[in-house]
Amino acid sequence: MKKRLPSTRVYIKDILEGFYVKSEGDFEPNYLITKDARKVYRAKIVGTVVREPIIAEDETYGKFQVDDGTGVIWVLGFRDDTRFVRLVKRGDIVQLIGKIAEWRDDKQILVEGVSKVDPNMWILHRYEALREKVEHIKKVRTAFEIYNTYGITAKAKVIAKNKGISEDMLTTIDELYGIIMEQKAEEAAFEEELFEEESTEVS
Repeated sequence: MKKRLPSTRVYIKDILEGFYVKSEGDFEPNYLITKDARKVYRAKIVGTVVREPIIAEDETYGKFQVDDGTGVIWVLGFRDDTRFVRLVKRGDIVQLIGKIAEWRDDKQILVEGVSKVDPNMWILHRYEALREKVEHIKKVRTAFEIYNTYGITAKAKVIAKNKGISEDMLTTIDELYGIIMEQKAEEAAFEEELFEEESTEVS
C-alpha cells in the first residue's frame, strides 16, 4: 500500500506565493515550495467557505472557495471526491486537507478530506501554523547560512547534520534558488524582447 505523504499546516498566502513543482517521474508526487523553503506535498488549512459550492451537472467535479484571512483559494473535488464538496455551504468554517495543484498559473487544492469546525479551531490552526512557521524559520536561517557558504557539498551536509538541519532542507533551498534564478532569467529575456520590439518600432 502506498504511504500517504504528510500534511503541512499553512496559510493560503503561503500557497499562493509559493512555487509549484511538477515532478518529472510518473510516480513521483508534485509539490509546492514556499518562499521560506518549506516543501509541501499536502496542505492543511482552516478557513471560511466564501462562495456556494458548484457541482457539474454530470457530477464529475465540484468546487468551492475558501478564505483564511491571508488569501482565497479554490478547492476542487473530482469524481468520488465531489462528496466533500457536498458537505459544505457558504459561511461554513472548515478544516480541509488536500494536494496542491496548479491550473493556468492559478494554485488550487484537490480536496482529500473536509470537516466543519467551530471558530476556536480556526484560532488554534492559525496559532499552530504560526508556531510551525517560526520553528521552521529558525532552522532555515541556519540552513541558508550553510548553503551560502558551502553550497550543497558533502561538507555542507555534515555541518547541517551537526546543527540539527536535515539534508532535505538544504536540497529544498538549492531547488528554491534554482527556481528563482530561472524566473529571473525568463523575466530578463522577456524585457530584452520588449526592448528590441520597441527599438524596431522607433526606427
